[in-house]
Amino acid sequence: MIARLAAAERLSCTGAAPCDAIPKSTLSNHLKVLRAAGLIKTIQVGREMINTLRRDEFERRFPGLLNAVLTNIEA
Repeated sequence: MIARLAAAERLSCTGAAPCDAIPKSTLSNHLKVLRAAGLIKTIQVGREMINTLRRDEFERRFPGLLNAVLTNIEA
């Protein structure tokens, strides 16, 4: 999920988008954990939930960690 959020400025997992292979209950749990950890921000636009990665805040708190995680995911 972090890699998907990092690749897109905003991610909405309604409909067929890039999250269609993930069961809704699993997706909901992953997003809840990421929100609780402060890694993502979710805003509601109508009936759609838009998720964004809080890259700047995370980078200030843990410099270089997010880039290290993303590099290891891609490898």
